[in-house]
Amino acid sequence: VEVLAGTLNELLCGRQKSLGMRTLLTNLVEMEGSLNVRLDGFLGYEFLYNRRTLINYKRQKLFFFKQNRP
Repeated sequence: VEVLAGTLNELLCGRQKSLGMRTLLTNLVEMEGSLNVRLDGFLGYEFLYNRRTLINYKRQKLFFFKQNRP
């Protein structure tokens, strides 16, 4: 499997902005086929660690809340 690795200088997801995030890019077609679902991608630790996140499975939506970390 071919995988590209690098740093994504800026990512905007809704109104959430992340800077300097390590990133992997690859084709997800094989995983889609084995799981029988459509995948657009994955959000990992570097995106999620500093924000409170709510996943609404019924509406298939992600909600992000501003959280002040000490």
